[in-house]
Amino acid sequence: MRKILLTDDDQNVRRMLTRVLSTEGYFIKEATDGLDAIKKLEKENYSLILLDLKMPGLNGLETLKKIRESDYNLPVIMMSAYGTVTEAVEAMKLGALDYLVKPFDIEELKNFKGTLIGTAKVVAYAITIAVASGGVFIIAKVLSYI
Repeated sequence: MRKILLTDDDQNVRRMLTRVLSTEGYFIKEATDGLDAIKKLEKENYSLILLDLKMPGLNGLETLKKIRESDYNLPVIMMSAYGTVTEAVEAMKLGALDYLVKPFDIEELKNFKGTLIGTAKVVAYAITIAVASGGVFIIAKVLSYI
């Protein structure tokens, strides 16, 4: 199942994203801040994390650093209404897949599914190169997570 961990301190943003992404076939779990997200990540696996940059307590960049300490390959898309170019660059250096600016364009949200598929294909290609036998099986396995 394609599970997304949606982490944002704004309940209205969480509601809107949950509604839009659920209609696209994703199962959404919500976290209200960075610490809540880390706790949920310790209990369940996710296909993607949508992570707000500005949150009380553990902010998005600090949360992303903690995520990378345990799972470097987990796709993370950062979101912010107040982010700077410097913060966006820092998020990308920490391995964020993308950076969405609020308010969201609904079509942009729906199209991010294509970003996930592209990422899975890149990962599958890298695995195929690294593994001499069984590559086709591995590609199918990676793509099944999307």
